[in-house]
Amino acid sequence: PADTFHAAFSLMARRYQDHPALISKTAKISYQAMDDLTDILARSLLSAGALRGRAVGVLTERSVNLPQTALAIFKAGAVYFPLTVGLPEERLRFMCEDADPALLVVLDGHPVPEPLAHLPVFRPENNKSVAKISLPNVKAEEAAYILYTSGSSGTPKGVVITHRGWNNLAHAVASKLAIDETDSLLLSASPSFDGWVSDLGMCWVKGAAVFPVTRDQMNDLAQIKETIARFGITHITLPSSYLRLFNRTHFPSLKSLMTVGEPPLASDVAHYAKKLAYYNGYGPTENTGATSIGMLSPQATVLDAGT
Repeated sequence: PADTFHAAFSLMARRYQDHPALISKTAKISYQAMDDLTDILARSLLSAGALRGRAVGVLTERSVNLPQTALAIFKAGAVYFPLTVGLPEERLRFMCEDADPALLVVLDGHPVPEPLAHLPVFRPENNKSVAKISLPNVKAEEAAYILYTSGSSGTPKGVVITHRGWNNLAHAVASKLAIDETDSLLLSASPSFDGWVSDLGMCWVKGAAVFPVTRDQMNDLAQIKETIARFGITHITLPSSYLRLFNRTHFPSLKSLMTVGEPPLASDVAHYAKKLAYYNGYGPTENTGATSIGMLSPQATVLDAGT
């Protein structure tokens, strides 16, 4: 329906103006408000030094402010390049030399580590209004984001994904999981993991809401369970090892869940697949994050032997 993810989001903003695009424990931002906010932020990024086709580094942890930052970078025609707080300085230095960002966006007051100190810095909380700047007409074949592989087999590789690939991923996963405007998703993946991109995308191309959680919240299992129940979250995507910590808690609001990054655990599949749609996904960053996604039955046998 649109050539780029951010154009698809704007279509949803016209269709579901007052529907929440982002929910947190302290705020709710509608689709129309998010569309307007990210237009302003995109112009501010261009004024601060973001360039079409050049990477914009985002120094962040899991953050309620990250979804709108990424959307604004897409609208500015720049390339989203997450730099997760806490990465080793050697890795940060290599990634920055390799990706050559034109600008560093720093979220939530994080200090700038030494390997990034040479970059011009933009902090959204200090943003001031700028004269209206025309936003570019971004083409599907242009770069949308860069994610780096782990480097476990050698030097980390920067994987450049186009808007066409990113937009296709968002719509394909949303279709597979039957996401619609009534849904809400717990946005819990690391910013450097392509699962974060996939989860955000499949919600925002269908008018659904995202509920970002922080690392501290992820580390507090009781708080995560309370959040899912209290806010009626309908979808979660988690590593199998994290889902296992739920000890098969029942969440009446959940319609579906997906495990990624690890083989699913047979005992959890047997439990959850009886109550909701349980998907398992696999895909390397180099393949736009998703190679295969399948629904599992409670009787599935081709699974990890763990209990």
